[in-house]
Amino acid sequence: MIIQLLQAGVLGVLQGITEFLPISSSGHLIIAQELFHFNQQDFGLSFDMATALGTTIALMIVFWPRLLEMYQPKHLLKPTQPLHHTARWSLLITVVVGAAGLGLNKYIEGPLRNPTVVAIGLILGAFYILAAEKLAKQTDTEPTKNQVLLTGASQILAFVPGMSRSGSSISTALLTGLKRKDAANLSFLLSVPITLLAILKQLAEFAHLLIKGEVATSVLPFYLVGAIAAGVVGYISLRWLLSLVANRSLSWFAPYRIILAIIILIRFH
Repeated sequence: MIIQLLQAGVLGVLQGITEFLPISSSGHLIIAQELFHFNQQDFGLSFDMATALGTTIALMIVFWPRLLEMYQPKHLLKPTQPLHHTARWSLLITVVVGAAGLGLNKYIEGPLRNPTVVAIGLILGAFYILAAEKLAKQTDTEPTKNQVLLTGASQILAFVPGMSRSGSSISTALLTGLKRKDAANLSFLLSVPITLLAILKQLAEFAHLLIKGEVATSVLPFYLVGAIAAGVVGYISLRWLLSLVANRSLSWFAPYRIILAIIILIRFH
């Protein structure tokens, strides 16, 4: 019991560190579970959901004033500011990305959850980050409709473990012409509704299995520890990244991704 709680804490901390950095949280969790032979019944996709809930709460705390402004019904019905328009477009993106996730679900939860895919995703994501940093013009501060839609749609790339949601969407926002800080803000704001939707879906599935007795209630303490650890560390990680990305390039994350991918390919083959 103590060992499993420690494992849950370790995975939660790992999720908290990697969720917002452009290095792929799902990829790191898959590798950690494979490397340390964690029990998949305790630390599989349902556990990933718990840690994602922790980091999503941290994200909402950081961006709460903007989220509150964005999603007020009166602003959605009659937008008067760029942030209000972004909220309306984000809902459209949520539907599109959510539909793609449902369509690809059997692959996301099946063949894509393996070290080789993670390594490939890490490498491809690294080159995408490098290309974005090289080609980005960084002239705009307020996102246009096309910039929001392209940045939001790029979240689909994160279905491939190793690609990274933040890495893909921040890079896309940079390529559309947004300045670094605004690209990061847009990326994280757009991630909230689709992440919440995915978590709610997984929570419903988990509750169903729990009621049917196919999941033991004994796993709940592990999930709680993982979620708390992920939330606390994720909050710190996100604050650090937002201060970093305003003035520094994301390119230095690329070598880490490539080196990790090479280590994974050597270790698991």
